[in-house]
Amino acid sequence: MTPQFSLRARATARKYAPSVLLLVGMMAVATSAAAADDSFLGNLGNFICGIATFINTKYLFVIGLIVIVLGAYAYANAESSLSKFISGACVGVGLAAAAPSILKTLNIVAACTGF
Repeated sequence: MTPQFSLRARATARKYAPSVLLLVGMMAVATSAAAADDSFLGNLGNFICGIATFINTKYLFVIGLIVIVLGAYAYANAESSLSKFISGACVGVGLAAAAPSILKTLNIVAACTGF
């Protein structure tokens, strides 16, 4: 091995050492992040069905459609990423509000038993 090659190898190793250490550290954390608990999403359907039982499904469907249209309009006219995120969340809330009525109308599944 020539001294010139050895010097270049050491310089390259020094250059990429912080990135490699960061990558190894992130891989160590990623294993625990993969086992994250998502049980908080289990009650989301019950929450939506609870709202749907308090509000007539026709009204909830219309409200959901209005929220979807307003959110889509806001998303189309948004310029910043935060505005697009909020508008996308608005569309998601509208879909969630209209979902029980849509499922009941299409006879896909009895989404909520309180109707």
